[in-house]
Amino acid sequence: MLLKGRVSVSKERLDEIVDDLLNNRLELTSFVSENLEQVERVQRLEKEWLSIMKKLDNRELTIKTYYNEINRLHEQNKRYREVIKGVLNIIENESNYNQVLYDVESMLNKALEESK
Repeated sequence: MLLKGRVSVSKERLDEIVDDLLNNRLELTSFVSENLEQVERVQRLEKEWLSIMKKLDNRELTIKTYYNEINRLHEQNKRYREVIKGVLNIIENESNYNQVLYDVESMLNKALEESK
């Protein structure tokens, strides 16, 4: 019988439900306990995952920093190589010793200024 949105259950059926619940109490307790353990495992795994992701972010930042530094040094090496080639060219083609010293010094000073 349905009264004002409520379901009516006979006393006998209610007694059966109560008996079933009492009989299955151990099973229900075990089920709840296992699910609580599962929740705790999930929380632990989430913390571990967050820790791993943080470490990966830090490593990624470190890798980017090293990559940028390597590129900077590579460009600097290219500039120095060009300066060395220029110095060798001056030495080979200039006969005036004082002019060689002046040109080499100028070229080296310019390279050092650019690398700052």
